[in-house]
Amino acid sequence: MARRKISKEEVVQKLKDDGDFDSLRVNIIRRLKDNEELRNNMISLVKESAALNRPGVQNMKTRQLSDAIFQEVV
Repeated sequence: MARRKISKEEVVQKLKDDGDFDSLRVNIIRRLKDNEELRNNMISLVKESAALNRPGVQNMKTRQLSDAIFQEVV
């Protein structure tokens, strides 16, 4: 029986569908609130992010924004 290679996109989609990304997001937010240095580094990254600074980003759905950020860092 031949095994099919699973793509990274399929893995990411499964993590999203299972809610694992949401859990990760909550954990990251908790750590950011507790760690000032980490919080300041994240603020700098967000200010420089093309995905988060493009026109219309406020109207994007969470999944669309997540996908845009993912594409930026891949």
